[in-house]
Amino acid sequence: MKRFRDIDLEVALSVTTGRMLAQEFSHLHNAIQWLYGTDEDLASIGIVLCHPKAKENLLRQYPDLPTEMEGVMDDFVREEKERFGSKLTVERG
Repeated sequence: MKRFRDIDLEVALSVTTGRMLAQEFSHLHNAIQWLYGTDEDLASIGIVLCHPKAKENLLRQYPDLPTEMEGVMDDFVREEKERFGSKLTVERG
């Protein structure tokens, strides 16, 4: 089984800020599932219950990711892409 995969920065920022910045909810769902470390459908576990562990795992790997969104969404995402690039390689939870 793979231990690492790339996720879009917008998805990572959605996890850390709690704001829906991902272009598609399914991408956020898949990332939380990966970061949580399960192949189970999150509907049976509850995405809200999985989110804190997924966020903790992501911030352990990228402690400089913001946890709050400041300013206009498009500007915020653009500035963070300048810092981190468009994708992050993350380890499975």
